[in-house]
Amino acid sequence: MPIFLVKPQWVVTLIATSLVACDVGPDQLHLFGPPEPPPGLQGTLSVIAITSGANPDPDGYQAVLDNGAPQQLGLPCPLLNSECTSFPVIPGDYTVALQGLAGNCTTSNNPRVVPVAWTPGSSNPVETTIFMVDCP
Repeated sequence: MPIFLVKPQWVVTLIATSLVACDVGPDQLHLFGPPEPPPGLQGTLSVIAITSGANPDPDGYQAVLDNGAPQQLGLPCPLLNSECTSFPVIPGDYTVALQGLAGNCTTSNNPRVVPVAWTPGSSNPVETTIFMVDCP
């Protein structure tokens, strides 16, 4: 019965050659693919509006997630001069818009895409987006 000797440098050369031949970088190599989130995983996407200026909007704002129904911001937030709300979400990319701003109020990057990602080994995904609203 023949005995084959395998030297460690041969294995490294074989792997490196395979990666080059397949045009795959080490950061893209997944032996079994990236892990999938568990079924039914639900997280939270929080939307916060922080208002500055002498003439704040008297009736507040609404957040809209992926062109759905507007949701009034108004939950207590730990930040000064802020209002917030949250949406239950699964991992993915969401378009968030802030609506109902008074004529004198402005914000930037509205609407915006907010990615909600799940990290293997972590609990439910949580993401927050903050709109800075100026009401001079």
